[in-house]
Amino acid sequence: MAYWHSLIDTDLHEKIKAANCDFSGPYMQNVTDECMGYLEQFSTDTADINVYDIYGTCWGLGPAPQLYGTSHGHKQYISQNDYTPWLQPKIGTDHSGKHILKELPPCTWGSGLLDWMNLSDTRKALNIPDNVQAWDLCQSGDWWHYVIQPKGSQWIYEELMGKIRMLHFSGDTDGAVPTLGTQNWIASTEWETTKDWSPYFVDAQVAGYTQEYENGFTFGTVHGAGHMAPQFKPPQTYHLVMNWILGRDI
Repeated sequence: MAYWHSLIDTDLHEKIKAANCDFSGPYMQNVTDECMGYLEQFSTDTADINVYDIYGTCWGLGPAPQLYGTSHGHKQYISQNDYTPWLQPKIGTDHSGKHILKELPPCTWGSGLLDWMNLSDTRKALNIPDNVQAWDLCQSGDWWHYVIQPKGSQWIYEELMGKIRMLHFSGDTDGAVPTLGTQNWIASTEWETTKDWSPYFVDAQVAGYTQEYENGFTFGTVHGAGHMAPQFKPPQTYHLVMNWILGRDI
């Protein structure tokens, strides 16, 4: 996804392919030292890219108006290691007690929400007792531990296939859960296509694409949207989701 969106060069892409790098699985248990070197180079090249919206603003850099909150004791910056602990090659490490997610993920916009959620008037309106900690965008603590599962979530769709209608949509500039990865796992199921890949339109512009499969499964993209598609492209995402819910042609 990074290569075909011009975030890394051909040289690095070809080295990763030639080494048959396998970054999959819990905590990348199959990664080699050579491939870890390539991953570090990739991480350096993309460190200032908003992984949730690869063509969008990396809030917090330069003149961007993202300010890491000062009123709640938030640190000024967190690293990708803090944000993606499952990408650490410490095979066998027990992550259950480790600091997982906290503060604002790199490049994301969240200070305004953090400030508003922790205003005394907001807390009072929401009936939040004074002894409850400040609200955080990405929270960690004794009550929550992130444990990656080897199966991912594909099995859920396979289990529900034919039992309920399902829509899986993806913003096509999302670098966190890229559209390409979703298309790959859908293709691996070998579900029969009932309606070919085709565009849908909002205000006479291509808003994305859809493809329909047997037993009521629909895959849709939102063109130019990042991970939080309704945030980046509200009318287009609304058009896709609501028409699907109502059983109308998208």
